[in-house]
Amino acid sequence: AALRPLLALPVSVVVRLCTDEEAVCEYWNRTDDDIELALDVLDDVVGEAGEIKAHSPWLTYSEPLHRLREWGCAEKLLDLLDERSLSLAEMRRLVSFLFGDASADLPDPQLDWAAFESALATLLGKEPQIYDPLRGRMRPMIDVDKLRRAYRGGGGCTLQ
Repeated sequence: AALRPLLALPVSVVVRLCTDEEAVCEYWNRTDDDIELALDVLDDVVGEAGEIKAHSPWLTYSEPLHRLREWGCAEKLLDLLDERSLSLAEMRRLVSFLFGDASADLPDPQLDWAAFESALATLLGKEPQIYDPLRGRMRPMIDVDKLRRAYRGGGGCTLQ
């Protein structure tokens, strides 16, 4: 009820939970599901990494990405990461967001998955690895093998 006045305003709200108390976490997650507000409820980096892995096992969720979400990044795809799997188009937008200008020449995965995968692997080879809080070691930001399994060749257009 306290958040309802914000519905009429152009705002996003980030709630950073600092507890593992189940009732508190469930309350805020229900609120996130129920309210029509741009609301992102965040756990600690390990908790969020686990939630995101359930939907996007190909993405290494790291501290810098977590901090970006805590600070209230305007990219709405980041709010979806812990809620559901991304569509192919959303995955491509996320890759563009994460790698910026370096990803400008990546082929469209809906049109040519093999070329997209190859170009992404080349791009990842030029990037430093990041710390994976779930595995406790350095890893690429994107696991290309898991990405392939998740999107299995692109799922391009179907004409009927």
